[in-house]
Amino acid sequence: MKRIGLRIEALDTLFFRDGRPFVASSRAESGLPTPQTLTGALRSWLLKRADCDFDLLRQDLKNGMPFAEALAEQELETIAQLRVQGPWLASFQNDEVNNLFLAVPAALKRVKKKQAIERLIPRKSLPGWSASEYWPLWLSKRVELEGLSGYLNLRGMQTFLQGQTPDSEDICTAEDLYTFEARTGIGMDTERKSNEEGLIYAVNLLRLKTGIGFYAELSLPTALESTLPKTDWVMPLGGEGRRVIVSITKPVTWPKAEPKGNQLQTQVLISPTLLETPQQVKSWQARSAAMHPIQGVSGWDLALGGPKPLRWMLPAGSVLYFESHASLPELSSEDASDLGWGTYLKGVSDYV
Repeated sequence: MKRIGLRIEALDTLFFRDGRPFVASSRAESGLPTPQTLTGALRSWLLKRADCDFDLLRQDLKNGMPFAEALAEQELETIAQLRVQGPWLASFQNDEVNNLFLAVPAALKRVKKKQAIERLIPRKSLPGWSASEYWPLWLSKRVELEGLSGYLNLRGMQTFLQGQTPDSEDICTAEDLYTFEARTGIGMDTERKSNEEGLIYAVNLLRLKTGIGFYAELSLPTALESTLPKTDWVMPLGGEGRRVIVSITKPVTWPKAEPKGNQLQTQVLISPTLLETPQQVKSWQARSAAMHPIQGVSGWDLALGGPKPLRWMLPAGSVLYFESHASLPELSSEDASDLGWGTYLKGVSDYV
């Protein structure tokens, strides 16, 4: 399996939404693409290039055949081996990644009414805190804190993984990277080739700021790598028929840190991970955790022609703490990790 990087640039606004029905007088809100959105787009594009019989594939999937077996039936099993990670917001320079913008770790907070950033660390004991529960997160300073949202660049993430507090200059807001544009549309009657009376809808589309795109990584067999274009290519991504231009780029060198002495080791989620149940987090047996609220996530199943079942998602930026000798858990199942869920970076943290 070879690892390659992908540079993804929007040709116009983009649209990513969940599986809720799109009906008259509704407003569909775009968000950022989930890992499964990019994986589905890349798989579909590769299958189309390989002259896949989509009707046969759809029927096999409806009959309960695993995806890999359904592709093997058409001698396309190498596409089933494709593993995708990302996408992440990024800037580029000279066709290489200049910077990545990752969800701010939940252990970072802002001092209220100031720009200063503080880092919460686990505390081993606290009066009134049960020893059987997670270690609480602690800040020894007497300051008032507030939530911190936005994105941390690679330099700031390296600092955080080393157990230190990033500078506020390493954090940018969502407004620095993208915005949303409201559009209104009218439904069409395809048989009469005219407007469908009463069907007016609105959408909020994602527009990336100038110089901002997405970065993703592929792990793929050599046989599949040889089928990729040598030059840039255009493919659909998300809804509303929106297109992106994709090119191969040098993979990023991801930051990491190893614990020393009594330091804790950490897992910092840079992609959301899927949970079987919200209680699954307890099975990881972390010493402490700084987590963003668990969310519901869905999507559209092209094979079945309907929304996917609602699943639970632990957002990117969540941080798990483990003792230095502990084995780190795999946060997503093998099938989910192949779709890009549960990507994390290893770091360290002190505790008191």
